Amino acid sequence: MNKKKALIVGLVILAIFLIFRFWFGLGPAPVKAQVERRNLETYIEASGKLKATQEVVLSFPLLGNLEMVASSSSQVKKGEIVARLKAHDLWANLQQAYAGLNKARSNFYYYLEVKSQTDTASAWKEDATSKALVNQASNNVAGAQDGVEAAQFAVDASQATYNKAFLKAPFDGVVGESSLKVAE
Repeated sequence: MNKKKALIVGLVILAIFLIFRFWFGLGPAPVKAQVERRNLETYIEASGKLKATQEVVLSFPLLGNLEMVASSSSQVKKGEIVARLKAHDLWANLQQAYAGLNKARSNFYYYLEVKSQTDTASAWKEDATSKALVNQASNNVAGAQDGVEAAQFAVDASQATYNKAFLKAPFDGVVGESSLKVAE
């Protein structure tokens, strides 16, 4: 009976130990570790087909040689140039239009000054010659003003044509397929 008694006492001690351990959480000692902030990097690998949420096909409204094109899969921001034609002649036309505008403005200011002087000189005169000079000066100013407007129109038209030599991204995205090659 000693063995039986020893077995019962051992089981009671084991049960008391397990109850204390469960009840009071007497387990392994806690491990201390230093915590530091880091970026979490995750990688996802998947197979399948991607469908674009926005898609647009871009083309030039002008003919010309391609000078630059963004490569396929490159990321672009809205308004960023994705392709460009050689536009040296268009740039020269635009600069020539600006020169014409500057000359027209210069003529306008010249005729405006002449009209001012004619008005001052003929202010008190009532003769036909003075009136003719004032009318001629007014007509010259009006003609010069028309010249400025025509020159501004030429600048606007040249600028619009020059801008057509550039394809710009209509929204942020990624360049899909690009079959264009430089010098085509």
